[in-house]
Amino acid sequence: MWYFRAPQIVFGEDALSHLQNLDARRIAVVTDATLNRLGYARRVCEALPAGAVTAVFDAIEPEPSLETARAGAVFLQSFAPDWIVAVGGGSVIDAAKAMWVLYANPGVDPSSINPIEDYGLRDKARFAAVPTTSGTGSEATWAIVLTDTAERRKLGLGSREAVPDLAVLDPEMVRELPARLTADTGLDALAHAVEGYTSTFHNDFCDGLCLQAARLVFAYLPRACADGSDMEAREHLQNAATIAGLGFGNSMAALAHGMGHALGGVFHVPHGRAVALFLPYTVEFTAESGETARYD
Repeated sequence: MWYFRAPQIVFGEDALSHLQNLDARRIAVVTDATLNRLGYARRVCEALPAGAVTAVFDAIEPEPSLETARAGAVFLQSFAPDWIVAVGGGSVIDAAKAMWVLYANPGVDPSSINPIEDYGLRDKARFAAVPTTSGTGSEATWAIVLTDTAERRKLGLGSREAVPDLAVLDPEMVRELPARLTADTGLDALAHAVEGYTSTFHNDFCDGLCLQAARLVFAYLPRACADGSDMEAREHLQNAATIAGLGFGNSMAALAHGMGHALGGVFHVPHGRAVALFLPYTVEFTAESGETARYD
């Protein structure tokens, strides 16, 4: 027995305007300080229902820590939102998911979040994700990656309940993403597609998604890196990231992600780059059943 989970996905030009349809009275916007300073949180706040009370939490750091998840949960408990809107890349969305779990379950240790327990997440709030990168797929998955700073390691956590209710893919939110970040996150999407397709848990529902995501990355990642104003490339790459998230999020990632998390936890290499560095070697290792692969 296996499961397929997916959010409602709104994509394409002016997708951000869909947020005005949220049935919400109090909305917590979770982001990082840089995105807040650059006005991304403001753009989302302006798209929210006019009558809703909003508050912004912008303390999410790259490779978010267990401590940040706890601090964010304290903010949510104080503000008491009925919607949480995460605005950012995978770090922001993952941290916001962990905050969501702790908001619904104040006594839970964030390092223990797992797919077995019932957290009742929607008893207090629902969750929307507005990605500002094109790669992590966190807006479409139940995975939560946090960092244990004391032990210098990344924790692969998650709950099937933590799949966002809504993912909003507006290409304007990634128009100004620098080429290097475009490449790093785009390669993460490719790794998701490859590993989702080759995972032991791959299945009929995921295989086509992973294949299409890989095709889109190969077609549009070079264009988006070469010319960030190429909005056709931006839109298709953004779609690819979410499609890959649906694919691998409903099968599994594999060895390149395991090794990439270890590298990132110790040396703070950007996640997409770390995973992409290992991907050719883990594909070869897997293809050769781990017996005759050579790396000279």
